Amino acid sequence: VVITTEAPMGNIALVDISEKFALAQRAICLQCYEPEVGRFLHYALRSPAFQKDLALNATGTTVRGIKAATLKKLSIPIPSSAEQKEIVGRLDKLLAQAEATQVHLARIPDIIKRFRQSVLTAAVSGELTEEWRERNDVLIEHWIATNIGCVAQVATGKTPKRTNPAYWDEGSIPWLTSAATGTAFIFEAEHFVTNVAIKECTLKIFPAG
Repeated sequence: VVITTEAPMGNIALVDISEKFALAQRAICLQCYEPEVGRFLHYALRSPAFQKDLALNATGTTVRGIKAATLKKLSIPIPSSAEQKEIVGRLDKLLAQAEATQVHLARIPDIIKRFRQSVLTAAVSGELTEEWRERNDVLIEHWIATNIGCVAQVATGKTPKRTNPAYWDEGSIPWLTSAATGTAFIFEAEHFVTNVAIKECTLKIFPAG
């Protein structure tokens, strides 16, 4: 079992490699006198109780760490061999479930993205408001086939030279970047330009809203 001593302190890993290995600094290897204890120890050291005890016994100001001599003295409960096996077996199953759940949760952004895409598709195809049309006696044929240029003015922006402070220092006019479209709604600007930038760089001013 390997435990890190600082930066970060208290990371625990069970070594399961077939070759001999060397250890870098800021790590301690715990070679169990009874090899079968290793798997239980691996879990026990990761427990909140032990991690709290580890933190309480750490030393240092800028970076807290645990010394090998101190680590040796920290208490750890060791049940019988039979119960160790039972605990390890149960933890193997429960933590495998936790890992699977974590993988599932990691997929949530993709699920939400697909949901957004599906409702947006339904919205622009008329499916989303099909029942509403039926209640209000409106036909899908009433939708107008057109293009963006017919419903909005299309204009691009410009980027004033970053090296010219006259364009940026004490700027008061919101200047939106493409990065601002990372969210569905833009409520404020992160960058501002000056009136000098507007004039000399011929930046187009768009109305509020």
